[in-house]
Amino acid sequence: MKLVLFREKESRAPSHGELNRHHLYFIPGIKIQPLLLKIPKKTYDYVLITSSNALRFKKKWPVARRWIAIGRSTQKFIESRISNVERTPKAGSEGVLKFFKQARGKRRASIFFPRSKIAEPKLIEALRKLGYRVCVRHSYNTQILSVRRPFMKLLQQKKIDGIYFTSPSTVRAFCRSFSPKERRNLPLKYFCIGETTFNEMKRLGLKRSRI
Repeated sequence: MKLVLFREKESRAPSHGELNRHHLYFIPGIKIQPLLLKIPKKTYDYVLITSSNALRFKKKWPVARRWIAIGRSTQKFIESRISNVERTPKAGSEGVLKFFKQARGKRRASIFFPRSKIAEPKLIEALRKLGYRVCVRHSYNTQILSVRRPFMKLLQQKKIDGIYFTSPSTVRAFCRSFSPKERRNLPLKYFCIGETTFNEMKRLGLKRSRI
């Protein structure tokens, strides 16, 4: 099967590759822009990381008693520098809230939460309603790029059978480039990795297929 994978824009990124015997065509769909982030000197009860991009560009990391990650890839990234990283029982906001509901104690614990500038604020509001003191810092910005021109070129050449989404931002890159009507008429299958990405697909009306 031949698939399109929307990825981060890089200066020397390859144009194609392989994944489990499937041929991949890479199209830049997002651009990660690091932001100036001053790490507070205090020690937090928790550091919550929802994406490796939150600290990928930072030499200095915060100090915390417990590190919480969403997803295996994010956990693996943190474990390159921090031991005993915990992972939420389920991906997405639902998994984060389930973890912190179970961890809630009598005193108001503190959470340091570095994240994307364009991320939804609902999770922060929900954590604060649970009684946590959440310190939010925007450590990077995710720029959504248009994928229409390179995607249509591959489609017209009949080189692709589907799309493989790797993050919610890549789903948004595709959906912003094509109207709902256009998406419905595309003769393609949609695949993804991770529950958070799957939830974004459902929100935007894309049906996931199995590889």
